[in-house]
Amino acid sequence: MSSIKVTKDSSAIVQRSRLLGFRESVANFLQLTRSCHTPRGKMIVLQNTSGGCLTLTSSSRRLLQCLSVKKPVIQLLVSATQGHLSAFSDAGLFLSSFAADLVIRSIDCCQSEKILAEVYELFLTLSLDYLNSDDCGFKYPAIISDLSFMKIFVRSILGTKQLPQWNGIKLGHISNIIIETFLQCVTDGSRSLHVSDNICVMASLGLDVLNSYNVSGVLLPAPEMSKFKARPLKPKRVNLHSNNSIKVALITTSMSGDLDELAGVRYEVSQNIPTDGIIIDDLSNICDTMVQFDVGLVLCQRVMHPKLKHSLHKSGLIVVDRIGLQLVKYIINLTGCVPIQCAEISLSENIFGYIDDVQHVIVNKLSYLHLTRADNPVSTLMLYHHQEEPLNELKDVCLTSLDSLQQLVYDPTVLAGAGCWQVGLANYLTGKIEDKGVELSEELECLVITLQQACTLFVQALLSASLTDVNNYSVSRNSGHVFRSSDVTKDSNKLGNDNKRCSCGIYKAKANENLLQLTENDSFYLTRKNGTLNCEKCPLTDAIEECDEVVIDSFTVGINALQTAVLTACSVLKIGQVVENL
Repeated sequence: MSSIKVTKDSSAIVQRSRLLGFRESVANFLQLTRSCHTPRGKMIVLQNTSGGCLTLTSSSRRLLQCLSVKKPVIQLLVSATQGHLSAFSDAGLFLSSFAADLVIRSIDCCQSEKILAEVYELFLTLSLDYLNSDDCGFKYPAIISDLSFMKIFVRSILGTKQLPQWNGIKLGHISNIIIETFLQCVTDGSRSLHVSDNICVMASLGLDVLNSYNVSGVLLPAPEMSKFKARPLKPKRVNLHSNNSIKVALITTSMSGDLDELAGVRYEVSQNIPTDGIIIDDLSNICDTMVQFDVGLVLCQRVMHPKLKHSLHKSGLIVVDRIGLQLVKYIINLTGCVPIQCAEISLSENIFGYIDDVQHVIVNKLSYLHLTRADNPVSTLMLYHHQEEPLNELKDVCLTSLDSLQQLVYDPTVLAGAGCWQVGLANYLTGKIEDKGVELSEELECLVITLQQACTLFVQALLSASLTDVNNYSVSRNSGHVFRSSDVTKDSNKLGNDNKRCSCGIYKAKANENLLQLTENDSFYLTRKNGTLNCEKCPLTDAIEECDEVVIDSFTVGINALQTAVLTACSVLKIGQVVENL
């Protein structure tokens, strides 16, 4: 989460500020998020004012985590974006850019901000009705059974980040292993509702991206073991579920013998009795109990005292401590352990998990324990890069891809990407206001001109958030899909090549395709027939077979980002005063 900078004032003064006073801050936030949007976006270099490491990113999640925010209005925008990202992982830049741009345009407008907020909420309702209807020409059913479709979907997400230094081979390789890992973890017997909970994503420096791979089970760092030669392991085995398995104990409390774990407990001892020795003896009883239960592998999240380790090793148990909190979730999902969270509890048979095998492996000159269990879908995705920041960006975008695949399973629907569905939505809204403006104005009890002006602001913010530089795009009058201005001849406003594809790659231009130049300051609408927009729905399967650069967005992620952005902007616009330094 982004940090909130706490400042101490010399005196407790209550300051009340109007929304206009935050315009500059919102504009700076908009410039920051918009600059790294789209595949051609810029990289942002961030460093805290007090120093520290540099962060290079174009990812909304990493960007917001590094920001120190103290303005209340910006905190509201950041919190809304982070809430969306925690649920859907993607479309954070679109959400924050749209919300911030809509706020700025509304502040600069001469209309009442509260009235505009009410009109925007109506536009949101119209937008959701259109996108959820069968009349939407930019919505397609997801073909999950088609591997080519799945690759296109993953590439559409990975390709938005250029910091990992993609080329066609690297992008294809990462797409393949992400899909392979995801499919391995989609089983009826999965313990988790979220597939990403069964995929441990690890990142390591020193090798090329093409060396990235996935493996069934969990790779557990074991730095105490040799990193030069893998040694055979002979853990205790027991007969469980008709298999020769290894019992596993997971300890999440400290086994170092300190007293921090026993906060609130009062000790009264004489000077001749060593307190540390008594605690170690109590912890030794836990270790003896695990030996009696024939445990073969002991995993400790925190530190284990050397004396306890030595005792367990002598009894033939494999012990790994300092595994950290991040891996605990995957170990529980793999083994079925119940974590031992307190040294005072009595151990029973049902708190232990089991695995089929454990092996010592050396990966990229580092030592790991490889835990496997055949009937469990937990997998590890190991990512590599030569540089640290590109590696962090690669890990983040891979996590986003896995979460988006999960959303696709829940709702197998996609939208035409690269700004095409947003342009289609803008066309629908302008046409709707032109046709039903009088009726809608009576419903809202406002002037028609107010409704039209609000529509223009809404459409401008929507296009700017999805296309960034609107003036560099043109829209097809026949399909509603957008083309880059570099593909358009300057003299006739037509495509120079009738084989050109739109930004999302789904629509293939016809001969002498007639285009309408987009401008940031004007609203627009397409040629319409019988009161409806003339937007033909192009076949997605044909485009995927003919073009490798098709871009599609998750319907669930896109529609929730749109909804969150509008509601957040309306919440900001309805603020009468902001109280600071209270």
